Amino acid sequence: MKSSSSKRKEKVDADKVAVLNGWHRVDTRTREALRRSFLSELVEGYEFYNLVSVTDTEMKGTQALKMTRIRKKKTKTSSDLLNITLSDFLKMTKEGIW
Repeated sequence: MKSSSSKRKEKVDADKVAVLNGWHRVDTRTREALRRSFLSELVEGYEFYNLVSVTDTEMKGTQALKMTRIRKKKTKTSSDLLNITLSDFLKMTKEGIW
């Protein structure tokens, strides 16, 4: 029984680390906007699509141009998916659970 609960705790800890790593990759201004005006239905809708975005900065003379590409995530197995979604994470932080 102890090994079963310790395996669950390790999984939760691994999920928590993965979620926090992902959260810290989000731009600071975007994180603040999500904290201030969290629209759970909107975020949950986008999570269904399982998308990832990459922003590249390119210099054209003295101007910095940013291009964001959005594509579908490539996952190898269902175990690659986290048990905690962004909307769950935001709800837990607002409630002080996280």
